[in-house]
Amino acid sequence: MHAGNDRADLYLSERKGKEFYKHLRHYDRLLRSPEHSLYVHLKAGTVLIFDNWRVLHGRTSFRATSGRTLAGCYFGYDTYTSRLRQLGIIF
Repeated sequence: MHAGNDRADLYLSERKGKEFYKHLRHYDRLLRSPEHSLYVHLKAGTVLIFDNWRVLHGRTSFRATSGRTLAGCYFGYDTYTSRLRQLGIIF
């Protein structure tokens, strides 16, 4: 599986690095604040599908002994919409 360029290394000078991480900490605080977060508890058997390029997402932890399974997969938008057309869900 190819993730594209979205996980490339970041090369910054020391000054730019300090500035970057200062702003990154602020951004992280904003993202984790309740007014910018939505928590959804998924029931067993529930599937969640979203556009990975348009939705910033994360997950909370769960105990390995809980019996829960977290699985992920990636597929292209064209593949998804083509299948919906084949199934007659969209035209």
